[in-house]
Amino acid sequence: MSHRLDRSVPTEKRAEPALLMAGVASAALGIQMSSSTSDKGGVLLRLRTNQSGFGLVELLISLTILNVGLLALVASLNSGALALRRAGATSTATALADARLEYFRSLLYEPIATDAPGSDSLYTGAAPSGTAVTSGCTGTTEQCNPIRSVTGPDGKAYRLDTYVTLQTPSGGRELKLVRVIVRDGSNLSKELVRAESTFDVSTGA
Repeated sequence: MSHRLDRSVPTEKRAEPALLMAGVASAALGIQMSSSTSDKGGVLLRLRTNQSGFGLVELLISLTILNVGLLALVASLNSGALALRRAGATSTATALADARLEYFRSLLYEPIATDAPGSDSLYTGAAPSGTAVTSGCTGTTEQCNPIRSVTGPDGKAYRLDTYVTLQTPSGGRELKLVRVIVRDGSNLSKELVRAESTFDVSTGA
């Protein structure tokens, strides 16, 4: 007669370690959640009770940085506005000089001349080399005037200095050089545009 030893462990005993581990995990999770909730409560409490803010030094540093940025922005805007004004004045001066040259282009060769400029040091200082043609102008007094003060389309004052001189190129025949200088009416020493054109006798007598 044989006897068999039953070494199997009861189901209730096998389940005990698993239940124990689950209990430990649940306890740890509960502790963690409780700790997280406690930390959040502490942060909110500090935010409600802490009345400290920026100090005077921090405030001054912030204002200084802000002022530097604003000054740089204002400087760039001023530079842009100045560039636009200069470009506008140059464009207007170019249009005035072209209109003055177009008037001479509409003439025959002989009437291309101006009246005597008088004693104007600014005018004579910019005169081209050659013999000035100061007689024979058949236009109006305004058209023959070598120094004209005009108001441009932009409403600003400009001065037009016109020179007509005889030029004889090497190995060529005599030409008339017409030079027009447009100056700023508020600052005559400031030359905005200088334009020139030559006229040959082939344009007619």
